[in-house]
Amino acid sequence: MSGSEFTLTVTQTTISALGFIALVVSLLYLARQTKAMSQQTQSLEESIRLQVHYGMSSDLLGIDRLFVDHPELRPYFYEDKELATDSPIYGLVVSAAEMSLTSMTLYLLRCITFQQSS
Repeated sequence: MSGSEFTLTVTQTTISALGFIALVVSLLYLARQTKAMSQQTQSLEESIRLQVHYGMSSDLLGIDRLFVDHPELRPYFYEDKELATDSPIYGLVVSAAEMSLTSMTLYLLRCITFQQSS
């Protein structure tokens, strides 16, 4: 083996070793980035869950607020009082019922959605 062949072999080996080191460093960096992304995703998921929980609580509190602002509605919902179609508060009672039904439907859909994603 001549001196130039030896130098070429050493150069090739050095380049191969440096390439391998670069590959290992890249893989370690990729693993670190993947772990950071996973943590960010978990934080984002928790943030979304909290926002949805706040939204559901707000919706349900809105229904409670409706009954506080309009106590005349309570008997129709909690005491099975009959509602005549010609009642002056017919529209308000029906609207409150629709609002309650919509809020409960959304609440159940959110619960099902988050249960499935867990």
